[in-house]
Amino acid sequence: MDLSIIKGLCSHDFYMANASKLNESLFGDEVKTLFRILQKAHEKFGTDITTAELMMLWKVEHPVATRAYTLEAENLIRSVSYADDLNPAIVADTITKLHVRDLGKQIANKGLEIAEGNPHALSDVLDLAEKGLEGYYEDEFGPKASMLVRDVFAAKLTGSVIPFNIKSLAQHLPGVGRKEFGILFAVPEAGKTSFVVSLSVGAGGFVENGYKTLVLGNEEAIDRTIQRAYQSILGWREKKILEDEHIDNAEEKVLAATDGLFECRQAQDWDLTRIEQYIRKEKPAIVWIDQADKVQIPGTFAASHERLRELYRRLRETAKRYDCAVIGVSQAAQTATNANYLDYTHMEGSKIGKAAEADFIIGISKSGTPLDPMRTLTISKNKLTGWHGQVVCSLDADIARYEA
Repeated sequence: MDLSIIKGLCSHDFYMANASKLNESLFGDEVKTLFRILQKAHEKFGTDITTAELMMLWKVEHPVATRAYTLEAENLIRSVSYADDLNPAIVADTITKLHVRDLGKQIANKGLEIAEGNPHALSDVLDLAEKGLEGYYEDEFGPKASMLVRDVFAAKLTGSVIPFNIKSLAQHLPGVGRKEFGILFAVPEAGKTSFVVSLSVGAGGFVENGYKTLVLGNEEAIDRTIQRAYQSILGWREKKILEDEHIDNAEEKVLAATDGLFECRQAQDWDLTRIEQYIRKEKPAIVWIDQADKVQIPGTFAASHERLRELYRRLRETAKRYDCAVIGVSQAAQTATNANYLDYTHMEGSKIGKAAEADFIIGISKSGTPLDPMRTLTISKNKLTGWHGQVVCSLDADIARYEA
């Protein structure tokens, strides 16, 4: 069977049609070398390969092979030329089945690693399972990046950036794209949750632009986040919302404004695997995790900063895997008290480790006066537009809206 498959793979068109499922582990030891040679030849020459050419390429690959080893290779390649010609559809189906079988072996091996205490193997299992579900096997280096201008600048050409509705911020960081991971942090009572709500359901926010937004809360009761959402959507203070003549109207207006695109979910004690399962089920465009540092991941870590770095790495992979923007909310460290310029070194826990995984980082600082509405947003990391610096805006805490 292996020789018949190798014979079929000498056809360039057939090889290209099945390349995404091919891996040398699908073949017995005798023909692995022939597969590697065919793989390189198709990529380099882009044409059919005859058995004579296959033999010549083998000799180029093995310039110091012994006479006996060369004779063995010649006999093997001669056997390829005599192998049965199989229906291309049958060969393609066989390759798919061999691919799935090989995938199962890899998942089984990772399962043993999990049982032996390897905390990183679970993520590998999820990646392998996705490859199986999608029905293809990309090579170990992943797909090549396109150099076509319409691919490279696709997000900007199609306007698919999910916009921020704070004008002073949007001038330098217009928004966030799917597959991107950001961090928002501040000292307590600076307005982190109001920032989440304002960008999500405030005027010109994510929901108004048609993007499904999910807020996963594991700190304060999620009802408080929804209360702020009511205030931000309506522009009403809590007292007005609760008045008898307004309470039913408030509900009607909020449900119409959100139209199923905004959800707040209590995620107390959810680990990352459960979060990913829920994201896969709901398919949001934006996910806020408030607070990200409290999300649990399996494994044993020598120090808390190692756990946080691995957690934030996994959160970034979650954004890519599920085609959504993920924004983690975090606390600022004690060094941020009364500081105006909050760069990522002011984050609590792992500063450099967490920051290394983010596409952008926003720190919210306020003046020492408790009632002062002014807020300064420090963009200390920005892989999206490259701009770093500070912008000023104001928080109307009574209606949970950031404005500039």
